Amino acid sequence: MRGRAKLARQIGLSIGLAALAVLVLFASQFKKLDHDEHQFIASAALLIKNGLFPWLDYPYFHVPYLLVPYALLFQLTDHLLIAARAFSAFCSLIMLGLIAVYASGWFKGDDARIRVGVAAGSAIMLAGSPSFTYTSGLAWNHDASVLLSVAAALVFLSRGRSPQLKNFVSGTLLGLAIGTRLTVLPLVAPFLAACFLLREGDRPLRQSILALATFGSGLLLALVPLFVILAAAPDEFIFGNFGYPALNTLYREASGYSRAMSLPLKILFFLERVLADPGNLIIYAFLIFVLIRIGAKLVIRVQDRELSFLLALIVFSFAGSLAPTPSFKQYFYAPLPFIVLAGIRGMALLRDRAEWKQVQRLFVAALVICFLRGAVGYWAIFQPGTSKSAVTAQAHRLGREVSQAVGDGGILTLSPIIPLEGGLDIYEEFVTGPFAWRVAALLAPEERERKRMTSPAELGSLLRERPPAGILLGLEIDDLEQPLLDFARATGYQALSLSGGVKLWLPTDPGHGEDQR
Repeated sequence: MRGRAKLARQIGLSIGLAALAVLVLFASQFKKLDHDEHQFIASAALLIKNGLFPWLDYPYFHVPYLLVPYALLFQLTDHLLIAARAFSAFCSLIMLGLIAVYASGWFKGDDARIRVGVAAGSAIMLAGSPSFTYTSGLAWNHDASVLLSVAAALVFLSRGRSPQLKNFVSGTLLGLAIGTRLTVLPLVAPFLAACFLLREGDRPLRQSILALATFGSGLLLALVPLFVILAAAPDEFIFGNFGYPALNTLYREASGYSRAMSLPLKILFFLERVLADPGNLIIYAFLIFVLIRIGAKLVIRVQDRELSFLLALIVFSFAGSLAPTPSFKQYFYAPLPFIVLAGIRGMALLRDRAEWKQVQRLFVAALVICFLRGAVGYWAIFQPGTSKSAVTAQAHRLGREVSQAVGDGGILTLSPIIPLEGGLDIYEEFVTGPFAWRVAALLAPEERERKRMTSPAELGSLLRERPPAGILLGLEIDDLEQPLLDFARATGYQALSLSGGVKLWLPTDPGHGEDQR
């Protein structure tokens, strides 16, 4: 009977996790196109197609490591958005798997039902949270950076015969995470502190110094490409990662945008738009409840210090979430896996205490709430409108429509994913989609020229020198597209209606724009 029960649990767990994986992967293909996705996909496409690189050849407003996996994928397929989103979804699934494995390990000596329930429950709880369903699976740098950060922490906490190798790998993973998303940088502080605090055995100071040296070596090695790029284009790199955010803040203020523009307003945004959702709130509440039940009675042992390390990661990850201005919901996804891990770790510390039954009941309640909230969230993703086809497939079809109408040449647009899906060229000045375009006017003309940015003042001269084979409009804010529309009308371009209400403006002269690349 025990053998049959164990087999039934394994089969049920396998089916459940497979269903979760399929759900996350499919959901990534149906989410609405976000304009943040353009620069990640466009930059990788230009790297493999034209050999162009961020900062050296065009403006770019993130650290660049995500270009590498995207560029490799784009050599295998011309379905760019499908491939990039699938990569993000796989990153989130691997992260869920790591959390499940470590959660199970903290209950290794317990009943199999508890161990399996905690492992599967931790993954389902996180996957059902609104922060996960909103953020996971889009072609941006959140999934990959969170996976690498979580992996770095769990490798650091792991037991092994070669602690220095473990520390080196952990540092390497964290360095890769920083090279993928710069807001991961604050996590370096708790890792460095843990090199001294998470120590055991004889000669602790020597062990701490070795841990610091090996972790730091891995971290620096992973950041070498970033230092090389910084040396090659220092002004452009610094502007892309620090100067642009300041300009973007000015742009928001000038446009009358006031939400989450200061630290108090960012915290208020988090409380109103993130924490107020029951699916997120219950995860935070679970951790707080566990910490209250643990109280100040933690025995000073290495395994108990793991919880302190995870709590420090939450604090510093939250600091990274507050760094960008203004705040958006996806920024607060990064601390969530550490919150789940800390809650499960605290739960494990309470299993021999009187509060164990209470913690179990709250865990089940949190799991049910996240499951139901996740069901609502995923249902909303699969019901975006009347169309039954995936957004990624629609984007590729639209790209093919543009390609068939144009034939060849460069496309002027603030939505570069679409022409790239059709195998067409784009203007490298518009790799970032609307972002460089909307702040360029805030720079002096000589600064724009040095940073390869174009404003409405230079648009006419740029396009007279390199006339577009087509101008694709209708996918961005009207005010931002208006100068492109004005140029199309002033130079005799004629509008062709495409699917989804998008318009492609084509020159009346058939040879117009063919030689611009």
